[in-house]
Amino acid sequence: MSGPHSAALASQCVDIGAGLAAALADLARDPEPSRCEMMAIRLDGARRHCQLLGEAVRKERADGVGG
Repeated sequence: MSGPHSAALASQCVDIGAGLAAALADLARDPEPSRCEMMAIRLDGARRHCQLLGEAVRKERADGVGG
């Protein structure tokens, strides 16, 4: 079974970034502990997404796919 393609993962980065930016702006306006915890969870999800993207790019390059 193959993992997600890098193009699909990369295309999601803009939406992930916009969601994180909005959540951080909300957190700045209302820094409640529960919002802080939720933000930490969202940031971890973005970190994992970036790791998957990096792995997909490395695999595709090793397989001779993509740039």
